[in-house]
Amino acid sequence: MQILAQAPTTTTTLPFATFSVLRRPQLVVTMPGSKTETLALAGALGGGVAALLLLWIQKRRKDDVGAIPAIKLPAGSWFSIQALFKLGKDNIGYGSGRLILQAVDPSIGIGSLVIFGQKTILLRDPELVQEVLQKNHQAGGDYGKSFKGSPLDGLTDKTFGRGLFFAEDQDPQWAVAHKILTRPFSHRGILNMVPLMCEQVDCLVAALECKMRAGESVHMYDYLVKMALETIAVCSMGTPFDSFNSTEPHPFPVAFQAVLDAMFALFNVPTQLWSCCVLTMWRMQKAVGVMNGLIDEIIRKRFDKETSSSGKAPDLLDLMLAEGSKLSRENVRSQILTFLFAGHDSTAAAMSSLIVFLVANPRVEARLVAEIQQVVGSGEVQAHHVSELTYLDWCLKETLRLLPPAGSYQRMAFQDTILGGKWKLKQYTPIWVDVFALHMDPETWGADAACFVPERWEKGPPHAYSYMPFASGPRSCIGKEFSIMEQKIVAVKLLQRFTMHSPTAWTARTGSVLIKASESLPHTILGIDAEFSPQQFFVGASIPVLLQLRDPPC
Repeated sequence: MQILAQAPTTTTTLPFATFSVLRRPQLVVTMPGSKTETLALAGALGGGVAALLLLWIQKRRKDDVGAIPAIKLPAGSWFSIQALFKLGKDNIGYGSGRLILQAVDPSIGIGSLVIFGQKTILLRDPELVQEVLQKNHQAGGDYGKSFKGSPLDGLTDKTFGRGLFFAEDQDPQWAVAHKILTRPFSHRGILNMVPLMCEQVDCLVAALECKMRAGESVHMYDYLVKMALETIAVCSMGTPFDSFNSTEPHPFPVAFQAVLDAMFALFNVPTQLWSCCVLTMWRMQKAVGVMNGLIDEIIRKRFDKETSSSGKAPDLLDLMLAEGSKLSRENVRSQILTFLFAGHDSTAAAMSSLIVFLVANPRVEARLVAEIQQVVGSGEVQAHHVSELTYLDWCLKETLRLLPPAGSYQRMAFQDTILGGKWKLKQYTPIWVDVFALHMDPETWGADAACFVPERWEKGPPHAYSYMPFASGPRSCIGKEFSIMEQKIVAVKLLQRFTMHSPTAWTARTGSVLIKASESLPHTILGIDAEFSPQQFFVGASIPVLLQLRDPPC
């Protein structure tokens, strides 16, 4: 076959064909007619196509470098929220962690999921978590705390305000408040609060003794909530709620729970339909009004010198209202609401979970009681005792590892960035740092990751960022030491006074879920039947207990 050019040409000869290129934009190809040469030409053309295809694939791969793999939802789940509720049967806060452990390749350690219409990044690799938390906006980094685009963004302003917990990193009031509140939550500040903590725990013990004499089982979580609320209220603003001295609940915790119930009800429907949830919104705003009114009255009385700190040192309210603090009255209210919100339910949940693990593990309880007898005896627990209670520290850490009250928390990329030197993140991409997944990952903690083994803490965590019940970095929990001190005092006083056993048969209360010890769920091995509240903001296990006086007492 020949195609002849009609103009002068430049000719190039290859083994299988002759290509003649015209000076005008025409191509003249002269091909031999033998079968061998025809096959050679076909092979060459095929090779050329293959080469072009390879170049195209390489380009696509180059374009896709840093594309975070999407998480595959479990069978039977069509939407991410549906999957999170299914996997979070005990509490939705643990749903994302279980999804990560099931669906994120541990060799990659990162995945993406569309939640509330937003592409959200879920982390499994402690190294990636470390980078996100260390490169915080407050320290000049690319990441920070923000609820932009999240349903919480609008709800926060309508409910608890922008206290330390809910304030975004760009909020200038966060830095002001954090600086003011660092002092009372320092080690010395916590030591000043120990007598106040002991007083509230003594009220708890007295209330439990009354129930014990009546021969009734006790849901410890309910009593721990009262104690923790009283403790944070007295220590932060010198105002008790008299939870143990009244047969009627104080209106603040009632309103507080009503707000949480309304928020969870809204989370069950698409955000686009929230405006249609008129009754839920009304109930929420009514409860918020009750909370704000109570806190505003407490602030007014302190500002007018009608009340004072319960301790020797100025409390949180004194410091925030001090002249020159630069905090508005509204922001002071938000800070108090934040401490009451985060400071009581999280501690109560953690202590309730510890009791579950101790009842389920008599060996651990016996060793812990022996340590308390040796270090504290039957007398009053003092601040210096706390640092000597090593096994108690291990038990608390193991409890917080297996059932962290806050299952996850959100961060955000504040600008286009590269995570881990590889993964592309666009500005305003939400990042979930999933505490439950980090704490329960067998790749990090070993084959017994789901088991309660306090002795593992003799060596510490396998990675600095594999254990973070209080977060880490500039936005870590400012009340961490307060909570730990309170938990240790509660544990000592309860175990000095009581032995605790679970009834042989019991049923979960309305609104709660009973997780059987034998149930096959991808959750912590409790070793005992336990109750969870699926819509509790801070997660903890609970059981009814039968109390007896310890003989002899510690």
